[in-house]
Amino acid sequence: MSSIIWLEKLGQDDVAIAGGKGAQLGELKKAGFSVPDGFVVSTVVYKNLVGGSGIQEKIHELLSNLDLENTEKLQEVSDKIQALFASVSLQQDVAEEILKAYKSLGGLVAVRSSATAEDRKEASFAGQQATFLHIKGEEALIDAVKKCMASLFTARAIFYRDQQRVGHEDVSIAVVIQKMVQAQKAGVAFSINPVTSDVSEVVIEAVAGLGEAVVGGQATPDNYVLEKKTLNVKERHLQADNSVLQDLEIKELGELVQKIEAHYGYAQDIEWAIDENGAVQILQARPVTTLQPARETTKWKKIISREYGVQYTELSLRSLSPENKFIVPEPFYEQVYIPEEDNEVCYIDEARWNAFVGALKERYLEQPENYDEFEKLFMETGTDYVEIAKQTAQENLEDKSSNELKKLYLDYQKKSLRYAPFIWIQFIINNFFADKAKEILVEKLGQDNPKLYDFYEVIVKPSQKAASIRLGEVAAKWKELNYEEKNQAYENFKWIPCLDIHNRPWTKEEFSSHVSEFVKEEKELIASSEHVLEEVNPSAKEKRTLEIARSLTYLKDLKDDFRRQGVFYGQVLFQEIAKRMGIELDGISYMLESEIVEFLDSSTTGTQSVVDERKNGFVIFFSENKEIVCKSGDAIESALRELGLAVLHEFSEEIKGVPASLGHAKGIVTIVRGVSNLSKVKKGDVLVAVVTHPDYVPAMQRAVAIVTDEGGITSHAAIVSRELGLPCIVGTEHATKALKDGDFVEVDATSGFVRKLKT
Repeated sequence: MSSIIWLEKLGQDDVAIAGGKGAQLGELKKAGFSVPDGFVVSTVVYKNLVGGSGIQEKIHELLSNLDLENTEKLQEVSDKIQALFASVSLQQDVAEEILKAYKSLGGLVAVRSSATAEDRKEASFAGQQATFLHIKGEEALIDAVKKCMASLFTARAIFYRDQQRVGHEDVSIAVVIQKMVQAQKAGVAFSINPVTSDVSEVVIEAVAGLGEAVVGGQATPDNYVLEKKTLNVKERHLQADNSVLQDLEIKELGELVQKIEAHYGYAQDIEWAIDENGAVQILQARPVTTLQPARETTKWKKIISREYGVQYTELSLRSLSPENKFIVPEPFYEQVYIPEEDNEVCYIDEARWNAFVGALKERYLEQPENYDEFEKLFMETGTDYVEIAKQTAQENLEDKSSNELKKLYLDYQKKSLRYAPFIWIQFIINNFFADKAKEILVEKLGQDNPKLYDFYEVIVKPSQKAASIRLGEVAAKWKELNYEEKNQAYENFKWIPCLDIHNRPWTKEEFSSHVSEFVKEEKELIASSEHVLEEVNPSAKEKRTLEIARSLTYLKDLKDDFRRQGVFYGQVLFQEIAKRMGIELDGISYMLESEIVEFLDSSTTGTQSVVDERKNGFVIFFSENKEIVCKSGDAIESALRELGLAVLHEFSEEIKGVPASLGHAKGIVTIVRGVSNLSKVKKGDVLVAVVTHPDYVPAMQRAVAIVTDEGGITSHAAIVSRELGLPCIVGTEHATKALKDGDFVEVDATSGFVRKLKT
């Protein structure tokens, strides 16, 4: 195979030999788009260089067991690999072939890296490898080619590949050499709004001269937002009195980017330049990798308020999620629990909730033949939950290893989670059938019939007695019981307060002193259920509805019996885990399942401070990645704001810029003025810089938000932040001057403000 391949002979399927950039440029040129003439030094040359020179083994050795979070060590290893490439030479025949093709182009050239892992739909690898412009002369060209190959192992590229789970041995690199465009204007264009994911918009950014200033973030570009259908300019954000682009140029770029999108079939991010003759040249095209589903405003519906801990609240969240799709129709993730006074209040996406409730109504009320299977599963899962709790309580837990204890805990949690949706579902369909039963009686007897409500009470009186009813009966005759009978009553009902882990059972003294409070007046019914059915004379379907309503009245109380007994017996397990953690039993109630498992896996410590903070309130919800997130303390406010459940507060000393990656975050400011400052950035900091560069990526990974003085929505800071899912504001002009190291700030990258907060 030839060492070089001219662009017009390449297509998008040639990534293996031309890298992502080379393959896409060839595809565009072959499709008739205006792409500067050039050729690709194929990946074969790279493979022969590293394989034939023996540096492949040295690279592998240097990268083995490298701690990528250690910025200094990462840079040190990268420097050593760069030196390895500088020490070897291209084969003479290869060098001669490259130089011959170079001479045929004539004039200055651009030398650009083209790795096989870049420009993919799932990850752009933008800016990870090197580019050299205005190259002139044979020696300078060969040197630039080798440096491009070596740039496969810059610190930023090594780190990025690891984050994207791409193996270092799985990538190769080609080099694109093109005739240099003498750009009068240049920039980037998107066939979709990359910040809002609005498919009806085109976004163009432009500067005078070379477009590298836009991509690198060194210059804040003019920004144009176009309506895709008409190509009318909806928004202009200019950096000077005069626009860089004329209206005809804006329209031409808008048409061009849509044609490229149509050619590929998905959203495109292109780099362009307008040459000295006024012609638009395409320098690169790649998929937009950071698109998120357009975020609709959630209309939250308040459902319940309870005194929950984290453990039970997490269970409640997961209970209606796809984890329990075996019984939950229309499962969903859009739930959140937030602190209000001393309780945790559940808010649910109203549309999701309505779909869920509607599906339950269709499955059970409209098709009552499904009820028997529901009741069967209800009884099985509730009984299984209580049984595993009892069995676990009988184990000699003190002698169990951490791994054995973890297995018991996860088995218990599995049964608890499987039962949890029945608590919700029974409650909802109980209301359906109770209302329907009343509707049937009204239809049969008439709204004004004096027997109506008496008959209704007969119909919905449970045929069996749950614990609350039986306790009332015991309480009514408490004074008549002997000592043994009272002790037995205590043993039978002491678990009733145990709705959550931190709710302890009654002591004997408490039970005795409060038992009279559970006496219930038994209303004498005017008729038997058989008599009511005879007088009402329902149809077979109506009779079945009335029977289900009665069964559900029993299940309404029984659902709490299962839950409370499961918690009561499960407390033995939680007590042992709490003891090993060095915290009180009620502390376990404020731990996530994943945190307990992590402790049992590694005996991590430091949980008491987390518990103490969460006892004062917490927010718990599913992240966009469908993972449970729990925020407490100072993080509550920003979480509520992000979820749309809080009103923005006013803060002084506002700094405004352009939202480049949406979201909210709070953190301590770290000003980064160069690579030497990167090690200052700690996990959870807000990274503030004039601009960011690819070398900054490891530090950006540790940050919770990015703020820059300069740059637009296609600057390095913007692209990387969107890929990392970090809030990012660019073009603030003075953030590095208005802020200082140690400031505590909120980054509101939805509205574009940075606010100083009081610590």
